[in-house]
Amino acid sequence: MTRWRAVTVVALIACVAIVGVVASSGSSDGRQMFVFHDDDSALLVDWARVGDDVSGSMTYAHLVRHTLGVLEVNRHPEETPRDVQRASGAFTGSVGHDGVRLQFDDGPFGNRLNGRLDGDALLLVIGQDRTQQTISITRASRTAFDAAVTKLRAAADRHAASVRSRRLRQEATARRAIARVATAYQKALEPDSLDDPCRYLTIAARAQLLADASPAQRTEGCSAVVRLREREQQRTPYPKHLGAPQIDLAEFVDVPSQTTGALAEGAELRFTAIPDRPIGLVEEGGTWRIAKYK
Repeated sequence: MTRWRAVTVVALIACVAIVGVVASSGSSDGRQMFVFHDDDSALLVDWARVGDDVSGSMTYAHLVRHTLGVLEVNRHPEETPRDVQRASGAFTGSVGHDGVRLQFDDGPFGNRLNGRLDGDALLLVIGQDRTQQTISITRASRTAFDAAVTKLRAAADRHAASVRSRRLRQEATARRAIARVATAYQKALEPDSLDDPCRYLTIAARAQLLADASPAQRTEGCSAVVRLREREQQRTPYPKHLGAPQIDLAEFVDVPSQTTGALAEGAELRFTAIPDRPIGLVEEGGTWRIAKYK
């Protein structure tokens, strides 16, 4: 099933009906357990019966997907972190020929569940009208439930390991691309370079640069404006060797515009030879571009 998670708990609260036929093994006194599990969840009903009275607990475990942080690089929906959460609720109730009545004082399952026994199984009808699903919960032990929960945790761990491996590869690729762009931009600023430094800037950065320039400077084009601005801001000569790039992928970058700046997810790079001149980059059209520089 696709949604035996928090939504399923809400469905249990609102509209669970236990449907079935009374049989001999389900009508005996003593402690009984019923277990359901699939790839995303596990459910345990554990009760003690004396005559027509029952009391016990219901425990629900399910895989949940957590919200990602805002500064994840190249994230995808399948990378959402997963964990196993459990919820339990105690109940009292009765079992008779007309069905089962379970009363909860509080907890995640609502106030009351109604239904029937079908021998060694409970048939849970979840949802209403077109959203109904029928789940068979069979007689089993707590060991079976614990084993199902262990499988859920193992699935979450495998997913986490896969995400970590994929993210490390993506980050390594991003770091190489960022270093290439920042290095090429710095080299394009050299007086004898035939490269255009503006092609390494975001569209917004280029627009801001030209907007801040004088009309005479704008007529010379973006490349001339960039070189002039760099000469004006440069306090010390650039070293021949920039040094190793230090890249922080978890960084907010102030993306310039003609009206106001806006924060965007990106990266900040500093060359070890000029650590006081950070370069902020963001992805634009699938390519890393410089959004800010000092």
